[in-house]
Amino acid sequence: MKISSVTNFDVIIVGGGSSALFCAAYLSSMSYGASIAIVETNLTLGKKLSMTGNGRCNLSNTNIDKSLYNTDDRYKLNKVLNSFSHINTIDFFENKLGVLTINKDNLIYPATLKSSTVTDGLRYFCKENNVHFILNTRVTDLKKESSERYLLVTANNKTLSAKYVVLATGGASYPKTGSDGRSFALLKNFTQKEDFVKLIPSLVQLKTKNTFPAKLSGTRVRASVSINNSRKEVGELLFTDYGISGILVMQLSGILNRYYASLGAYPVLSADLLPDYSFEDMITLMNSLRDTKIGTRKISMALQGIILSEVVYEVINESEYKSLNSKALCNMNDAEIKRVVSLLKELKFRISGSMGFDNAQVTSGGLKLAQVSDTMELIGTENLYVIGEMLNVDGPCGGYNLQWAWSSAVAAAGGIYGKL
Repeated sequence: MKISSVTNFDVIIVGGGSSALFCAAYLSSMSYGASIAIVETNLTLGKKLSMTGNGRCNLSNTNIDKSLYNTDDRYKLNKVLNSFSHINTIDFFENKLGVLTINKDNLIYPATLKSSTVTDGLRYFCKENNVHFILNTRVTDLKKESSERYLLVTANNKTLSAKYVVLATGGASYPKTGSDGRSFALLKNFTQKEDFVKLIPSLVQLKTKNTFPAKLSGTRVRASVSINNSRKEVGELLFTDYGISGILVMQLSGILNRYYASLGAYPVLSADLLPDYSFEDMITLMNSLRDTKIGTRKISMALQGIILSEVVYEVINESEYKSLNSKALCNMNDAEIKRVVSLLKELKFRISGSMGFDNAQVTSGGLKLAQVSDTMELIGTENLYVIGEMLNVDGPCGGYNLQWAWSSAVAAAGGIYGKL
């Protein structure tokens, strides 16, 4: 990997994650004569990218639903995503980077199902197209050298110079990977406080006041979970030592953190642990089981063919009806059967907080999207671009956030290429 001693470049991209690598790759594929450098805090590039999708790297989604993103400028978001869609993403990865892709239930992955394939594909392509890598270097200050160039000061007091600067340092999620939020300070000379939306952890696990999840730690069930009976997610619910996790929980976490954390109180989450059965279906089923030999079993074991017995036991045990755990189904009256069904289909999770930025997959908030042009150029500041997670755009699990990284990177690359 090339470590450059050159201090003057046409383009400097600050950050070495997904949007930074893609911007460098795309720009270098168009402008062979421009000198481009990536300046990265870590010793390696793509550290956070290599962790995505549980190490498989969910590149994009064939059904990108723009309405599911959180942002302050939906019109601009739609325009950028439409300009470089999942189809363009597949084409670039396969025909430029040599990284074949597969589609699994609308989720697009590298054919190898290894995120290292994506990271290496981008890294090798950049190297082959003469992109300079300046590693183990944190940029601590950014200012105008003249009307034509920017100065970037590093932590070891070295100075870099470029005509075009792209900030792609990520948000504040997984701070151990380098995206700890400090790089937003690089915009201090060019923005106002009101240009930013508060940083919030999103796609993150939730803590609960309920104690039974800890007793079920590691147990998974199919469930539906909703906020105030409005926004609902269906999928796998994971019980943990601290509360609850699973994709359906993480999908709701951003909404909870954005709208309720600042109030100091979270709403109660409603969970249905039997989402494939209506309330009436469960009553009928339990009544029919009550008249068989299965009905002679205690309630948790009588339902073990429908839902895990340990889940039934712990949910009942934490309720005011814990005495029902000692009863056989055949000895329960109609009111008691309805109580059991209610506990399982109308379970309440009392949320106390989230697991924070250390565990969040994505940062919600950042520089308002309205503060940049369609090419991601900071409005009012020529030749300074902001892309990826630094902008106030975040989406659900399923390739949405990486697609934003690719699309915003291409928008900036195209804007720079048009000026070079």
